[in-house]
Amino acid sequence: MIVFAPVMFLLFWATVIAQEFLSPWIVSTSSGDAEVYCLLPWIFFYSLALAVPYPLMLAFAALTGFVWDSRWQVPGDAPDLPFGSSIIFFVIFGSVLQGIRPLFRRGNWFLPVVMAGLAVLFQLVSQYLLLSFRRGSFEFSSELWLTVVFTSVASMALSPALFWLNSRIARRCGYQLEVEQFTFRRSYGYQI
Repeated sequence: MIVFAPVMFLLFWATVIAQEFLSPWIVSTSSGDAEVYCLLPWIFFYSLALAVPYPLMLAFAALTGFVWDSRWQVPGDAPDLPFGSSIIFFVIFGSVLQGIRPLFRRGNWFLPVVMAGLAVLFQLVSQYLLLSFRRGSFEFSSELWLTVVFTSVASMALSPALFWLNSRIARRCGYQLEVEQFTFRRSYGYQI
């Protein structure tokens, strides 16, 4: 753990830098055009939330939220989300993912991948609803919902690669990430 945490810290900054070079994709649908983003620091945090203990997850949630708000919050006259609101969202959804951490540590990756995508989806929807509430107007356009859904799916598609990368780095650093694989015993007659 002593080596794993600093390596993850450096990888976090690599994802923040890589996010600057990722441009959105335009997806044309029958109801309009939708911009699809790959939220690399978000999905890195959600994959990391399954790999580290709870106190370290809280530290990474604070770091991810602070960096995200510092980069993307634009001060102005219009009511915007308060600075630090992303930290709260990362703590909430990171805590939910900590609940399925034992499943991830046993080697089952299906549910964590889906939950990471759902965490991105719910965080985007929560931020939009909070922003709409603060502005006093709720607009529910189809382009917005397509952007939210496609962004969540694109981020979820990237999460297995990050889970795999985390497990390989943990193995190299001597951090035991996965305790065991699921094992099934066959028995005949009565259950053992």
